[in-house]
Amino acid sequence: MKISNLNLAIRSMVQKGKVAAIRYWARKTATLPPDCGLREYSAFNIRIGIYRNYPVNERICETERRAIHYAAIHGDYQVLRMLIWLGADLNYRDRPGLTPLEYAVRYEQYRCVRILARALQRRQRALLDQAPSSM
Repeated sequence: MKISNLNLAIRSMVQKGKVAAIRYWARKTATLPPDCGLREYSAFNIRIGIYRNYPVNERICETERRAIHYAAIHGDYQVLRMLIWLGADLNYRDRPGLTPLEYAVRYEQYRCVRILARALQRRQRALLDQAPSSM
């Protein structure tokens, strides 16, 4: 199966909410062993890790970057949306001190910039709504 067909199959399973089918598929067809961390960035590896319940806030390499940093650097907006939906930390700074939003700006991934900015605004609004009112 080609990677593009594979991505379409994954996307349709996600849209239909077939989580059990996705996990079964990931166990049967994944190229990574089930107990390993993600050794390198690729959208395919990140998706397989997500479907195997790999923690979205786990660092991937020695620079302490997380999957969301790499998605922002490479402009993988679909993976970025998936990571945000799963609760990835948007404000985490890696060893050089940069957030995913700063990487998206630096590498001119403007679609990712828009997605990250909106996600940050939504999370801030949610925090403000949860705060007790002073009245």
